[in-house]
Amino acid sequence: MGFRFSRSNTVTWVGTAMMIVGGMALFRRGLGAVIDPVEGVEDTTLTQDLQTVPVWVFLVVIAVGLALAIVGGVMQGASQAVHDANFEDYAEGHGWTLFQAPRWVWEARTFPLDGSKQLDAGIAFVGGFRGHWATVLMVDNVGGPQGTESLGTYQIIGLPFNDDMPRVHLMPRDTVEQSREMAGGSRIDFESAEFNAAWRVRGDDARRVHDILHARTLERLQRPDAVGVPIVIDGGAIWTWRAEPVYGEDFETVLGVLHDVATGIPAYLYQDLNVELLQKKSDDLHADWVMSRRASGIPQKDADDALEA
Repeated sequence: MGFRFSRSNTVTWVGTAMMIVGGMALFRRGLGAVIDPVEGVEDTTLTQDLQTVPVWVFLVVIAVGLALAIVGGVMQGASQAVHDANFEDYAEGHGWTLFQAPRWVWEARTFPLDGSKQLDAGIAFVGGFRGHWATVLMVDNVGGPQGTESLGTYQIIGLPFNDDMPRVHLMPRDTVEQSREMAGGSRIDFESAEFNAAWRVRGDDARRVHDILHARTLERLQRPDAVGVPIVIDGGAIWTWRAEPVYGEDFETVLGVLHDVATGIPAYLYQDLNVELLQKKSDDLHADWVMSRRASGIPQKDADDALEA
């Protein structure tokens, strides 16, 4: 369950929740001083009961919550530096380089890359993995339990395509993350009862989702190394997110799961959609992306979809 929680995010969420609950309770305590109890109305009874609690209790809860939120925020701010430091050795040993956050990070619409103006992405590390381009970076976005959302820090690991693919979201079954399912689309079930028991799937096009997640891929996702790895195809990449970053062999294990799913997509589907998993043909991710699109006859997106003169 490491992809769901990290120490910094948890501290921030707890602190935010304490501030919200303490503030609401203090407000309702004050409200109880100016209204009369209404018989049979539970909320009014609770409001009156809160008047028996000293004001300082609420103030302490709010103050502790504020302190925790500040500490969590500091920890989140430090997580980027820690992440980059841990990846420097890996990058040096595997030929990875620094790169601005790839455009698919900004074009994705699925948590935690759904923040629009709230999303803040750091510098990425990019490099080759089994002959294709891969990316890892940290982002900040709003997350946490519903009703107590606050800024959270997440590691993003992904493999880009050269164009958009049908949007798919695979979430390991866990009630904690129900609110983080893909917005839109529909729930999709499969003939495999074991797979349905382990994963929840949403997608915009059920027929294409079944093409992507064929029987062999369903079997692949039931292997131990795929446990706890949410898989998203959105924004022009296949990617996952983790609240507690992974490094070294664990990082490559997660990349391996994504790569197996992407390379398991049938060739006919790639051909029908005129899309490919982006091959690493040079040391420049952007150049490979542009040249791949040109070779496939994919229209230029914008002024950034070009090579420097």
